[in-house]
Amino acid sequence: MDAALIDIEEYYNAGTLLGAFVGITASAGLQVKESEVNKELIAQNKDPVTFSPLLTGGKSLEGMPDITKGRITVEPPPPLPEQPGKCQGNECNLSQTDARQIQQALCIAKPSGDFDAQTKNAIALFRTTNVIGNDSFKNKLTDDEISFLLSINGCPGFSNAYERFSFGQDANPNAKTNLDNLATQLGATGVQNVPTNPKNLQELRPSIQRFQEIQGLKPTGVLTPELVDRLSAG
Repeated sequence: MDAALIDIEEYYNAGTLLGAFVGITASAGLQVKESEVNKELIAQNKDPVTFSPLLTGGKSLEGMPDITKGRITVEPPPPLPEQPGKCQGNECNLSQTDARQIQQALCIAKPSGDFDAQTKNAIALFRTTNVIGNDSFKNKLTDDEISFLLSINGCPGFSNAYERFSFGQDANPNAKTNLDNLATQLGATGVQNVPTNPKNLQELRPSIQRFQEIQGLKPTGVLTPELVDRLSAG
């Protein structure tokens, strides 16, 4: 019986409980028969039992094939897929300090250092500006994007990553041209008193709000790609 117990441990470590029961039968020579079990139960004034067909495949124990001659293996579970909203690739190699710095550049109000859904959405907005090439089909930041974002100093005066990388003069060499074009578009829609030579996006916030009111939108003064599309449509 000691040998059987050793086999149980070995089979248990191998990951198959069925192997443990096979080990008992093979090493200790134990043969469990329904009639013998019931004799013992009746002697103890207990109800007899019937072996479940689920355990025997619907056959009697005597009719079961000898399974002690084969080896039963258990396939390992498939790897879990990457979870959306988590870091991927070289993003996962960033320190918490660098990850937070990137989130600050992306205008995340409360940077946590995690590449959560809010951060992924901000990355998508950043990519719409195409400041260092269009990688919109990638689910993770490229090395070039990481280096670029780490070079950006926060998000002063901007509401989101689209504004930051469209009109931030330290982030986009065409920022002033974009600002002038925005002022021209706002004026073309009928918005009054649009500054003709704006120095920064803050000067255009009131005009953006008036355009939003004309469009029946909440006047937040915040620019998004969708709002710019409306401007372009006139």
